[in-house]
Amino acid sequence: MNWVLRNQFESAFSTFESNGADKTLLGADLERFILENKNIRAISSIGLTPPLKSGVVQQLITGLFLRNPLERIFGIYEADRRQFGISPQDMRFQSIRNYIESKVGEESNSFRDAQVNFIGDGGTYYEAPGLECFNRAKFEIGQINFCGLMHLFDESLVVLEYELGKYFKNIDLAYFPKGVTIGEYISLESRLDLMRQEIGSDLFDYLLNNNRYDLELIQIAEVSLIKKLHSIPNWRDKLLNLQH
Repeated sequence: MNWVLRNQFESAFSTFESNGADKTLLGADLERFILENKNIRAISSIGLTPPLKSGVVQQLITGLFLRNPLERIFGIYEADRRQFGISPQDMRFQSIRNYIESKVGEESNSFRDAQVNFIGDGGTYYEAPGLECFNRAKFEIGQINFCGLMHLFDESLVVLEYELGKYFKNIDLAYFPKGVTIGEYISLESRLDLMRQEIGSDLFDYLLNNNRYDLELIQIAEVSLIKKLHSIPNWRDKLLNLQH
C-alpha cells in the first residue's frame, strides 16, 4: 500500500510511525504531525489507532486494511525468521508449528483477536478481547471512510480509488508497473488449506477459535466493501483494468 500511495502522491506522501518499539500512536499525534508537515497529502501508518475523528483529523479521508488473522500470524512468523535468523539451537523457527506453540506457551493471549484489540482497545492487551471490545472495533470501522481487506486487495483499491477520486482528479492506484508478469492467483481458501496442512488441524482450529472476533469483523467489513464496490459505475471494468 505504501508503494501505491507513494507512486500517486510522490513527495507529498509520508509514513508515520513511532520511534519507540511497539508504541501505538493516537489521533493527537497525527494532528501534530499534520500541522508540522503541511505539504503532506497522504499518510500511511501501522501504529496509528482509532478514534481519528477529532480536530484537524476530522478533515481527513481515513481508512485501514484488515488481514485474515491466520495469514497475519504466518506473516509475523516469516518476519521474525528474517529478523532473528535461524539457528539449530532455536527450535522456535524450525517450523511454523513450533513457533506458534512457543508463542502461545509464553503468553496465553498471543495470536488472539489482535486486530479487534488494536482497533477497539488501542492495542492495550490486559486480557483477551471480549464482546465489548469487538463492539467498539465494529463501531470504529463504521466511522472511517474506507475499510479494505488484504485478501480482496484489488477490490479494495477500486473502492479506495473511487473514494479518493471525489477529491483528487486523475487518481490512479494501479500497483503493477507495465510489463511485469503477475504470478498465478491463489485464493484465500486455498492458502488457508495449505496452512492447515502445515500446522495440523488441531492447532489450526485452535487459532480459528482464538480469532473468532477478528474473523467476524472481517466478515462485516467484507459485506460493506462488496456493497460499495457494486455501487461503483463500471466496477467490473475498473477491476480488470487495475493491473494494466
